[in-house]
Amino acid sequence: MYPLASKAAICGLFGYSRQAWYDSNKRLSKLQMQEVFILRLAKELRQDHKRMGAEKLLHLLSPLLKEHQIKYGRDKFYALLGEHGLLVRRRKPGPRATNSNHLFRKYPNLIREIQLFSSGRLWVSDITYSVPGSLRDFIAVTRVHLKSALLQLCLVVQAYKSERQ
Repeated sequence: MYPLASKAAICGLFGYSRQAWYDSNKRLSKLQMQEVFILRLAKELRQDHKRMGAEKLLHLLSPLLKEHQIKYGRDKFYALLGEHGLLVRRRKPGPRATNSNHLFRKYPNLIREIQLFSSGRLWVSDITYSVPGSLRDFIAVTRVHLKSALLQLCLVVQAYKSERQ
């Protein structure tokens, strides 16, 4: 503090008594100790369960907090974890595989019984999605569209495979 001014004079400038200043310091130090304790417990649980959410963490920690007479609500707990970067980030859903269990028309497999004896008789196509950087060497690529960091790859290839021995 300032050596030439008393605490009472400085507190009086802000409309507080010395007692209020001491109570405030005591409350802040108690709150900081509680936060350090809660963060330590949360980090210990997160070592075993990396993606455990805040709601479940609070549920598991609440008996320990009651034992130490610490009242900490859900919103305050979320804010504390958020301040220290301990909230679990949601994973963005990636591309899904084909859903064949839909109500639209499903066409029968017309090539099931066909026997191929030469090339150029049957062509098949497919569309696949990939994240940039994970594409391997594909032989027949017709189009590649870059759309929001996701690559759409359309393939058209021959179904005939010659078996040489």
